Amino acid sequence: MNRPVPADVPQDVAATRTAGAATATVPVTVVVPVRDGADFADECLDSVLANGPDEVIVVDGGSSDGTLEAARRRGLRVVTHEGSGPASARMAGAALARNDVVVLIDVDVVLPDDALARWYDEFRVRDLAGLQAGLAPESLGRHYWGRSLAEHQRISRARRWFTLCATMLHRDVLLEHGIDDSFASGEDIEFRHRLQRAGQPIAVSRAVQVRHRFRDGYADARHQWDDDGAGLALTIRKNGVRDLPLLAIPAVGFVRGVALTLLRRPQMLGYWCCYLWFNYVALVRGLLRTDPHGLTGNSRSLALTRTLPMGLGFVTWAAAARAFPASDVGLAAAAFSAATLVSHLATSGPGNALVLLAPSRPGSARRLARAASAVVVVTSLAAGVLLAVLAGRFAPSLARLVDHPAGWLAFLALVVAISWAYLYDHVAIAVRRSADALRRSVVQAGLLLVVVLVLLPAAPDPAWAVLVGAGAAGGLASVLLGMAQARRRLPAPSTSGADGELRSLLTTGTPNLALTLVQRGPMLVLPFVVTEALSPAANAAWYVAWMLALAIWFVPNSVAWSLQARLAGDPTVHPPTEVRAALRTAVLATAAAAAGVALVGPFLLMVMGDDYVTARTALWVLCVAAVPAVAAEIWLSVRRVAGRQGLPILLFGAVGAAVVVCSGLVAGGGDPSAGLARVALVWLAGQVLLGTVATARLRSDAREVRRG
Repeated sequence: MNRPVPADVPQDVAATRTAGAATATVPVTVVVPVRDGADFADECLDSVLANGPDEVIVVDGGSSDGTLEAARRRGLRVVTHEGSGPASARMAGAALARNDVVVLIDVDVVLPDDALARWYDEFRVRDLAGLQAGLAPESLGRHYWGRSLAEHQRISRARRWFTLCATMLHRDVLLEHGIDDSFASGEDIEFRHRLQRAGQPIAVSRAVQVRHRFRDGYADARHQWDDDGAGLALTIRKNGVRDLPLLAIPAVGFVRGVALTLLRRPQMLGYWCCYLWFNYVALVRGLLRTDPHGLTGNSRSLALTRTLPMGLGFVTWAAAARAFPASDVGLAAAAFSAATLVSHLATSGPGNALVLLAPSRPGSARRLARAASAVVVVTSLAAGVLLAVLAGRFAPSLARLVDHPAGWLAFLALVVAISWAYLYDHVAIAVRRSADALRRSVVQAGLLLVVVLVLLPAAPDPAWAVLVGAGAAGGLASVLLGMAQARRRLPAPSTSGADGELRSLLTTGTPNLALTLVQRGPMLVLPFVVTEALSPAANAAWYVAWMLALAIWFVPNSVAWSLQARLAGDPTVHPPTEVRAALRTAVLATAAAAAGVALVGPFLLMVMGDDYVTARTALWVLCVAAVPAVAAEIWLSVRRVAGRQGLPILLFGAVGAAVVVCSGLVAGGGDPSAGLARVALVWLAGQVLLGTVATARLRSDAREVRRG
């Protein structure tokens, strides 16, 4: 029985159709991109030919498994293509097509009988630029991974999206807009977004469904996850902020998949965990891919230097939280916060001066490092003593530590060791060897973890002494390794005499000291505010949440440091271009890191115990606050290179003071969870304000950067 022919189908086509399916010819060119698809090719090509297209072009990307033989046995036109993947193969086939309508069919797709004619009729009746066939997924075998992958596709909302594995398009639309051949996967999402923004009408078929087959092994599922994550990353990198919502796709897919399959197919939980993990691994790797202007290998190492110890530190604090009272863990956290505050105070001046001066004065770099070390040791020791003396008045909870007979020495050792170790991070940045800093951070955090794990069975008293002493030991080990690295990396002095290194450090470093103090002081004072306004136990929860959030913040901070070293040491770069690229990369990477921490962080807090779950809402707010901080970090690096720190000092000082005061006012109230959330909201408000001002100033300030 013949089907009715739509009224708008051309008469010559209608006449051909009514003559019977055996003689029908659909006026389209089918393009089949292939590479090593012999297990799919026979059924796919037979189904295409059975549907009577006017032309079939097989575009081969270098098959070596018999795929081409399957095409040649059927007398099909085969084009050898040496492009980068299926996207360029599809475009090559479309360029050779003789029909105005092109059908892109992947080799793992099988068309039902008469599907092509019904598909073409719907395409013409709906007057579309592109029409995707419905997909009916199936596995080639009956093993776990293939069946799970097919089930995933069956329940996925993506089956209602316009994709490219079985798609009918006007040839001129396809050639005009093109498929980006830099994508190994995910090119369909990016292509769809561009068509939609251009106002081209596209849809998924209501009448035609094709079989979409998947191989059965783990390697094939893993390849799919990796390609999907990498494709999302490339789409975000290409289109920027407007496609940031794509970051949520793996997480949403995971939650939805578990909800829909857990009761019916609980064995799929392993599949969903792998899907989530490998998608995000590939996505983050793609976002952090080497960029000559953005997050290069040097800044990636620096970001890992900051974040990897966070992971090891979490294990340390989780072990301590399970073994020690929360009040002791909170007290140790306050000691580490104080030591970190002092380290930023002591190193921000000489450290920034090293980053700015060493690249342009290699003959003095080693002497600069020695002078900076002396300044840091003296400054950190003095600041530690002052902080310990004043603890009774301004931080009574910390006074419990320094009142202990050995507490003074342990605290001072922690302060000096952490500060000195942090200085060697600046040495690594100055010589663009941030991998050295990564090695030292692993040693420092790893030693802390080992000491804690070894001493846990002994249940020492006081428990905070274990954490403080182990932190001091880890810092000292990092210093010793940093000394050895500096001897290898820094050239021998060009002259035997002094060349005013100390004066240069002080002259260059003092404005940066003030800037760093007002920038980072509030974030390091907040633990004291939380401890005094709530309790040491609440501060233990806050500290863990803050540590997780800092892992996000270190991403834009690392990009900013690398940008600062590049602007200061390379006179050939164009500052506005460098700044734009660094800002773009930092936004994408920070958003990805924030999404990951927001998703995983609550589970980590839950693992540590009920006392730490109180910081869950605060953690989510802190994750959001990391994104507006990106512009401020990049802006500060530009102002440092330009030697114009005055406005940032005033702005950050005023906002920081307001944040600390407001946090103290809103933190109290009895409920620790609500108090921590209110402090986080105050922090978010401050970051939004700073980010807004930085964004408004960044373009003009980048043009004014001058290098000597």
